[in-house]
Amino acid sequence: MGDEKRTFSRIETTVKAYLKHVAADAGFPTGFDCPGCGAGPDTEELKRSSLPQAVSDFLIELNRKMDILISFSSRKVIQEDYPVQGVVSEISGAGVLLRSDSVLKPGDHLEMVLILSAFPLTPASAIGRVVRREGGTEKDPVWAVEFVRIRDTDQEQIVQFVFKEQRARIREQKWG
Repeated sequence: MGDEKRTFSRIETTVKAYLKHVAADAGFPTGFDCPGCGAGPDTEELKRSSLPQAVSDFLIELNRKMDILISFSSRKVIQEDYPVQGVVSEISGAGVLLRSDSVLKPGDHLEMVLILSAFPLTPASAIGRVVRREGGTEKDPVWAVEFVRIRDTDQEQIVQFVFKEQRARIREQKWG
């Protein structure tokens, strides 16, 4: 079981990434998960409740707006803690291809926060190792980065993001 090599589906995408250089022996990345935060109130249950319709509509809209405000606040904190910005052009549960405004080289270790969704904010974090230059131009190289430490919850979020995007593209191709 220890020799098991997992493979993951991957997709081309445009995902914002925030990075910082870390030591090769850095521990796990900062976790941004919030157990129970993503659940929110069940909209259908709230509508079926004995609350007046206007009150339940107000609470649903308030919850939506709070998600937006929390997303803005969280993004600011991430930008302060992760000074290097990048853009992911391909993503899988095993790693990313990214462009960055920082000088990278094979062997560099990065702590990354990938913004899978802006509203509500859905970050996934990982420690990655720059494996190779994958292309791009001299001034704008593309780097292959493999995840070397990633929490199961973050990896699951990435895998679900990939599947969701694949399903959307299949639907678009099939039904235009």
